[in-house]
Amino acid sequence: MVIPEKVKILGQTYNVIWDSDISVNHDSCGFARHSMQEIILAPSCKGDPRHQENIEETFIHEILHGIFVAIGRGDINRNDLIDPLSRAIYAVLKDNGWLK
Repeated sequence: MVIPEKVKILGQTYNVIWDSDISVNHDSCGFARHSMQEIILAPSCKGDPRHQENIEETFIHEILHGIFVAIGRGDINRNDLIDPLSRAIYAVLKDNGWLK
């Protein structure tokens, strides 16, 4: 998957920012600032094959958060919903060859 510089989420344009100052772990390669319409990703995940799936899944995860914020359901930002949903969507995209 090519991570774009910008992504539109229900009419809102989010800038995708690579920030080397953020700390990451094995499950996450970034976060979002919805009030500023930014998705922040860690360059330490970029291009590393071991982390490629994590960065792609993190990107989808943050898009889902953005969708819930855009539809007025920012209260549904609980990761117990978003985490499995982003993993499932990522798996469907990957299993069907829609991710390169």
